Amino acid sequence: MKTKAILSVLISLFSASTFAAEASTVYCKIDNQVIDVRSEKGWECIGDLMHPSEDAVCFTGERAKVITLLNSSKIEALFDGTDGETIRDAHFKGKASIAYTYVDEVNAYEEKVSLERCRGSFFAE
Repeated sequence: MKTKAILSVLISLFSASTFAAEASTVYCKIDNQVIDVRSEKGWECIGDLMHPSEDAVCFTGERAKVITLLNSSKIEALFDGTDGETIRDAHFKGKASIAYTYVDEVNAYEEKVSLERCRGSFFAE
């Protein structure tokens, strides 16, 4: 009986960790802390979203869902405290990446940028 209970707990823990790892979202890393853009600290990721690098920002899960997230009001709200900076037009790029446009409206500047899928090392400390 105890073996079944322990096995049940282990299966639940494994399932939960697998789900978290496969969430369709964007993560950034600030001071070696991984932050989900959908979290309360998501605003800390805006600099990395404006100028992405594989070491600092990446995505997990289904690209279509991540693109929907990047084009959503949730992400737009992250940029509310900036002076006209935002990202727009997230879309598929090739077979594995996501592209979007970083926009700095005050300086009339636009830049096409790419977001790559997270590698396992991104989540390692």
